[in-house]
Amino acid sequence: MPAVPVADAEENLRLIIEKVRAAGGTVLLLPELTRPTPRDPMAEYRRMEAAVGTAAPGAAWLDVVEAMAEVDPEAVFVDRNHLSRTGHAELAGRITPQVLQLLAPAAEGGP
Repeated sequence: MPAVPVADAEENLRLIIEKVRAAGGTVLLLPELTRPTPRDPMAEYRRMEAAVGTAAPGAAWLDVVEAMAEVDPEAVFVDRNHLSRTGHAELAGRITPQVLQLLAPAAEGGP
């Protein structure tokens, strides 16, 4: 169970986004990827991160949990929340197009 209350985590994320945005950057929020369980202890955090990442100026959200939903956990996790080399390669292959799309405006001199 996470030790930081969701409200405190949200305040921290918003402060980070504000500081990065003031410096001209964008924060890409990715939820913690954990081995699926019947009761997901991170679900409330993911909902908060998705809300902040999709609404806060200077932030973007990429749902790596959804990106990896069809992958067999036994093939990609070495324990509850650490990916194997295969898992990292699988995740990279699944999210690279979205990351490149997010980076494209910056490379073109846009926001």
